[in-house]
Amino acid sequence: MTKNLYYNTIHCDDADPDDLQEQDLLNLLEYGSLGDWRALLRALRSDPHGPVARKLERILDLIESAGVAEFFQIKLDRYRGAPLDRVVTVPRPDRFWGI
Repeated sequence: MTKNLYYNTIHCDDADPDDLQEQDLLNLLEYGSLGDWRALLRALRSDPHGPVARKLERILDLIESAGVAEFFQIKLDRYRGAPLDRVVTVPRPDRFWGI
């Protein structure tokens, strides 16, 4: 697990997802690991239609890793009660992030 992650606007251990701006959330998802995402997943589970979930929805298509984006879309759908057999795909952004 990555400790002491640096986000654009804050430095924290186990940040409260409610305090994260969209860019901070994007950095967490792109550079963090499953251990870093625990607090976010707890927040989504406890309030799947709340402010954290809405922020996540706005940035899902910006996440460079399609696997991470799809993981969080599936989790969000599951917490909202969507059927498990629903197929979820997250389109890749058109822009090229470079090598």
